[in-house]
Amino acid sequence: MSFKLFKSLLLKSSLIQKEIDREQKRTWPDRFRLIKLKKIRLSIKDKLQTIIQHSLPVHLLQMQRQNIQLRKTLSKNM
Repeated sequence: MSFKLFKSLLLKSSLIQKEIDREQKRTWPDRFRLIKLKKIRLSIKDKLQTIIQHSLPVHLLQMQRQNIQLRKTLSKNM
């Protein structure tokens, strides 16, 4: 997953949260609209969590590879 997708989902989540807040501040909030907005926000959060879970191991592997390369470089120079 790309960083752009992650960033886009964060923005959407933020915008939906603003809509939820706005709806809740109304004199007579529309319960069905609130439920729909909250489900959408939850879905986005689930997608964000999935991206985090899948990308974290990749980043850890990259860091580990970099660390190994650094060790090899350091050992050659000694």
